[in-house]
Amino acid sequence: MISHLKAELQRADDFTVPADNVDNPSAIEKRCCEQPYQLAKPLRRFLSYLYLTNGPVTMSTKIYRDAEPGLTEYEKILGRYFKSRTNGTGRRSYGIGSLRAAQRSRFRCEVCTASDVRVLVIDHTNGREDTTSFQMLCANCHQIKSRLFDWTGEKRRKTTESSDAPNDGTATPVDDLDASGGGRHR
Repeated sequence: MISHLKAELQRADDFTVPADNVDNPSAIEKRCCEQPYQLAKPLRRFLSYLYLTNGPVTMSTKIYRDAEPGLTEYEKILGRYFKSRTNGTGRRSYGIGSLRAAQRSRFRCEVCTASDVRVLVIDHTNGREDTTSFQMLCANCHQIKSRLFDWTGEKRRKTTESSDAPNDGTATPVDDLDASGGGRHR
């Protein structure tokens, strides 16, 4: 199993969106012109949804399925991920703001610039209660952020037990990662 995982990690470039795909209508048009008409129309709609910041704000399952033969592996992953957030079950918690945040970041982690779409997630910048502010993070950065802040966006607290302090459940703020031994990650 580990050998399969290592082989998949070597394919990270296969799952990276070229940064110049975002807001590039001529690249979309070029790809669509190379396809038969039946595929070109749904492909144009899907690529406009995924890459244009002024593009469509929803994606129907039918258009996604019709466009799928012309999509790259990373576009299929992103299509399934964002379709559920812009017009699926996650619409109330995410909406189009989540896709726009991904486009702004050029589908890269905003902290460490990781670009493998298999590990990218949309994060509620100020906690889940704020459904208007998002950032794209890799799973590693998201996990670190989640250990520092709770789902409301408040800094997590840890209880301290000291021989001279009463064990009354009082809490002190979590130290910064570098100070707590968490260090920086890649």
